[in-house]
Amino acid sequence: MAQRRAGRPSLQEAAALESLVLDRAMDTLRSAGFATISIDRLAAEIGVAKQTLYRRFASKEALLDAVVERELARMQAAILPGRAEGEALEKLKVFAHHYFTVAVRPENAHFAAYLNTAALTNPKLQGRQKRWHDLSMSAFENLIVRAQDAGRLRSGDPRALAHLLLDLINGAPYRLQQSLGSRTALDGRKSTDWFDDRFEAFTRLCGV
Repeated sequence: MAQRRAGRPSLQEAAALESLVLDRAMDTLRSAGFATISIDRLAAEIGVAKQTLYRRFASKEALLDAVVERELARMQAAILPGRAEGEALEKLKVFAHHYFTVAVRPENAHFAAYLNTAALTNPKLQGRQKRWHDLSMSAFENLIVRAQDAGRLRSGDPRALAHLLLDLINGAPYRLQQSLGSRTALDGRKSTDWFDDRFEAFTRLCGV
C-alpha cells in the first residue's frame, strides 16, 4: 500500500483503505471461505496497523457484513437501471436481462454460492438474503403489474408470475454456482440468446 501522510487519514484515504480491505476480504471469501479470513492477516497484507482495521470492523463478522452489503449494493445498482426503458413488457424484459447479466457473471455466481452456504448457519446473512430477495421481487412484481395493466400479460398473482420468470432465467446462474463453467451453464450458447429463449417461453406461458 502506498505510504500516506502522518495523522488522521483524509476522507479519500479512509474510503480507499476500506475499499482495499473489502476487496481483499472478498477475494478470500471467493477462494477459501469465511473461516480463513483474519483481520490481523489482512492488516499485515495491506500494510496497516491491525488497530486501524479493528476501528472500522470490530470483528470478522462485521467485516463480512460490510463485504456482503457492498456486493449486494453493487449488484442492485447494476440491475436497477433496466426499469426505465421501453413500454410495459419491454421494461420487464430489459430489467430481467439486467438481473440475468449480473447474476450470470462468474464472480457473482461464486459469491452467491458462498452466500447461500454461509446463510445456512448465519441468521444475519439469512435476513440480508431475504431483504435482497424481497427488493428484487418487488421490482419484478411492479413491472409485471404494469404489463398486466397494459394488456401484455395475463391476469394473476404478480408474485407467482415473477417466480415463474425467475425460475426460467436462474438456471444458468445456478449451474455456474455449481462450478460447471459458462459453456455448460449456457448450453454452449451466447448468454443473450439463452436469455431471449427463456423470456420468450415466459411470454408464451403468461402473455395474452
